[in-house]
Amino acid sequence: MHLIKLVVYRYLILLVVPLFVIASCNRNDTRYKGESQGIGLADSSSSDSTLYNTAANHPIKIVMYNMVEDMKDMQTMGSPDKDFAQVMIRHHQGVVEMADVELSNGKDSEIKKIAQQIKDSQRKEFEELNMFIHLNNQKEKQGSGQPPQHTITSMQNSNPNQDANKERTPLTEMLAFNEQLVMKAEELNLSTNFDEDFTKLMIMHHQSAIDIANVEVAKGKDDKIKEMAKMMIKQNKDDINKLNKLLDK
Repeated sequence: MHLIKLVVYRYLILLVVPLFVIASCNRNDTRYKGESQGIGLADSSSSDSTLYNTAANHPIKIVMYNMVEDMKDMQTMGSPDKDFAQVMIRHHQGVVEMADVELSNGKDSEIKKIAQQIKDSQRKEFEELNMFIHLNNQKEKQGSGQPPQHTITSMQNSNPNQDANKERTPLTEMLAFNEQLVMKAEELNLSTNFDEDFTKLMIMHHQSAIDIANVEVAKGKDDKIKEMAKMMIKQNKDDINKLNKLLDK
């Protein structure tokens, strides 16, 4: 019976995730949405970024900045492993949307091919992360304890280097890398070559994923999700190497 439930849940993820993407085109809500048994795809299709107005100069920056804004009030799910999963789910959606922008606007066939490959691998991991959260929630329902909740009130408070007296948790450390990502993107001088801009911004985005995954490897408790984080680090490094080679051409 348990195996049947897992198969059904896996099928529902494959069915529902594309519907979230389609529905995002008709919604104005750009806030991150947490689900009790997993995380649904949030909408970053809007061209408005209330946190970083300078995003208006590039559609890929808009995706990145909306992703950061969606996560700035993210709540802990009670463990560093589940926090890592929820952060990476939203982070992965950002990659998928960045790849979609490149596939729609890019001209370089090699870069578009890599963008498609990155998109496919991220959606697969998205499903695995959702399954991890779902299974852990089911285990918690069978137990007596409830996961603690607290809110990260701002990106400024999430920076562990700003104030040693403020609470430092794996989640705040992960979210701090979002702020660093935005700062680096702001400093980047974009060109008139859309494919080149996508490549540079995707390299930055991938590096932030590596940094977040390193927090999980260092402070996570679940061996399976820690192993997944290590695989993400390797995959992202491989992608960065491929993208850098294209920039050097």
